[in-house]
Amino acid sequence: LNLYHLVILHANFLQLLPSSKLSWSQFFNETSYEVGPFVFSLAEIEHCVLRAGMSQPNLPFVSWVLPSFDSRDGRKELAMQQSDYRINLAVNCMSVSCVDRIHVYTPDNVDEMLNMTCRLVLKDTVKVETPQDGG
Repeated sequence: LNLYHLVILHANFLQLLPSSKLSWSQFFNETSYEVGPFVFSLAEIEHCVLRAGMSQPNLPFVSWVLPSFDSRDGRKELAMQQSDYRINLAVNCMSVSCVDRIHVYTPDNVDEMLNMTCRLVLKDTVKVETPQDGG
C-alpha cells in the first residue's frame, strides 16, 4: 500500500495525474517504479499484488485492461497470499471518490490502520436511513 500511494503522490506532485477519464487506464499501466530487481506499474501493484487473491471485476474486456503475473514472474512471490476486503477501501488513487487522507502502514500498525481507514471511508461515503428518518 505504501508503495502504491508513494507512486500516486509522486505523480501528483509532478502533475502527471490524468485530466480525462479516458487517460486513467494508460496512466495506471504505464506509471511505474523500480523496486530492487523488479519494475511495478500502478496497475500491477493494485491488481497483482494488493488484490491478488480477490476476484476480478466482471466487466467486458477486463482481462485486456488489468495486468496479471504469469507463473514464472518473480514478482508473484510478493503478492498478497490472503484476500483482505479492507484493501479495497485503503487503495487511494486520489480520485474524487477517495478519502482525503493517505495513511502510512507498518507491520506493527497495518490492521489498526486498515480498520481506521475503513471506518473513515464508510463514514464519508455511506448514509444509513432508518424508517424514523424517512428512509
